Amino acid sequence: MSTDLEHLLRQDLRLSADAHPVRLDSDDVLTAGRRHVRRRGQRRAAAGLSLAVALGAGGYGISRMTGTPTPAPATSSPAPRATGTSTATLPFAGRLGDAGFTELRVEADLADIGSHRPPGTGRPSLRFIPLRDGRPALPGLEMGPSLSTIDQTGAVAIYGGSSAPEDVMGAVDAPDATFVDVLVTWPTPGPAGASQRGVHVVTRPVGDSGLTAFAARLDASRADTSGARPTGFVWGTPDGRVHGSTGTRRVAMLSTTVPTPGGEQVVYVSDELDLLGLRVPTGQVWARPSDRSGRPPVLSGSVDDREFLIVLLPAGARDVVATPPPGRSAPSVTTRTLSDGRVVVSAIVPGAATTAGSPVVDRLTWRDATGPHSLDPGS
Repeated sequence: MSTDLEHLLRQDLRLSADAHPVRLDSDDVLTAGRRHVRRRGQRRAAAGLSLAVALGAGGYGISRMTGTPTPAPATSSPAPRATGTSTATLPFAGRLGDAGFTELRVEADLADIGSHRPPGTGRPSLRFIPLRDGRPALPGLEMGPSLSTIDQTGAVAIYGGSSAPEDVMGAVDAPDATFVDVLVTWPTPGPAGASQRGVHVVTRPVGDSGLTAFAARLDASRADTSGARPTGFVWGTPDGRVHGSTGTRRVAMLSTTVPTPGGEQVVYVSDELDLLGLRVPTGQVWARPSDRSGRPPVLSGSVDDREFLIVLLPAGARDVVATPPPGRSAPSVTTRTLSDGRVVVSAIVPGAATTAGSPVVDRLTWRDATGPHSLDPGS
């Protein structure tokens, strides 16, 4: 590895060093790369590893989770641990330098799932291998995090560095997740309360590992993609529950379903992730309640030219009334109560939108134990 190339690698890795939930360390990665090259004894593998690390800025990296989760207490007679490798293939195309790939092969080492082994310098126990025409696009390249603490963290992932578009690859602790959402913090925030969009996710169960692998790509049309970083993961399971993780620990989630123009959809809330999220047929929409400075958070959008509004009201809200703007039809309003008493409001404009750019609701009013309240959802 030349001095100039090593300098560039260190420079790019430092750009990602403080990112969350995965941390890249230039010394560790370069050392691991040298060991990998020596072990495989292949010059092409050396070139592939260097390319992958250098193109961490393009969405790839070789890294490990930050933090050291507390090991699970030992039992007197631990159950036998499964062995072998489970696999899956993700239909996820992209480029690494001059090498294009059409899909990702995923390999999970069963013996390392929840093993709580300390991070090693060998092969990652969850591996993403870029393929082209069914063969490795960069022979010798394997990217991925460790699975040793996924039973505690709920999700593990790696992601890229400083240039767009960025990709996020990982797995969640569920055998057949109904969806996986990757939550992203953009370097240039939108207007207060604005919905966050632009993350395309594909998922596949990984054999009999009990995991669902995912790969996500940020919207390359956004000028600020290079500084974006994942800050959380949300996934659903067939029993209707919604789960969440920061990537280093599990977090509590509240959820319900509400009517939208695309049918009943899942709404989820997490105070720890600062999140109000909605599943829609094309993916997910979410907002950060902290952006609203104490006002109820709002989500809005449209499906097939039918507009909708989602609002999270305080616990005990009742007698909710949605007043439309002048000249617009009154929306249909549905309320659903979360387990902590907070109320999710869904307002749908009947038929197609009649006035381009006008809000769905001009004013939302409700009552609770403290009296009457009013909200302009567009403010």
